[in-house]
Amino acid sequence: MVGFRGKLKVFTFLHGIACSRATRSYNAELVFRNANIMSKLKTHKGTRKRVSITGRKKVKFKRAFTSHLMSHMSGNKVRKLRKHRTVKKGDIGRLRKLLNIRVIRGDADDNTARAARRVELLAKARAHSQAQTEAAPAVAAE
Repeated sequence: MVGFRGKLKVFTFLHGIACSRATRSYNAELVFRNANIMSKLKTHKGTRKRVSITGRKKVKFKRAFTSHLMSHMSGNKVRKLRKHRTVKKGDIGRLRKLLNIRVIRGDADDNTARAARRVELLAKARAHSQAQTEAAPAVAAE
């Protein structure tokens, strides 16, 4: 910065171009400072208000067709519509873009993880029970 007859004259560089007045230079300086920073990824507020994320990182939402005109529906239908649903695997990519959350899972992902865990636990239980049955006759023979 160079002082000239008591007035402030500011020089900043924006992509190699000199800006000479304080009014233009202030804006240019802000742009220059923020040039290396990525723009913010904002969440889609409409989506954010309509969904909630569970503890297991699944996206839960309210079903449609529940606000009015439900008198013609059967009781079973009304009770099923009352429950919240989780997002299926095919819609996860779209929701990741809207909510800017990388770690969310679809319903199918969670079910396959649970099924794999269940198979693993059953295999351990079978191995444990086989070990006990093999050890039991040895104890009885002694």
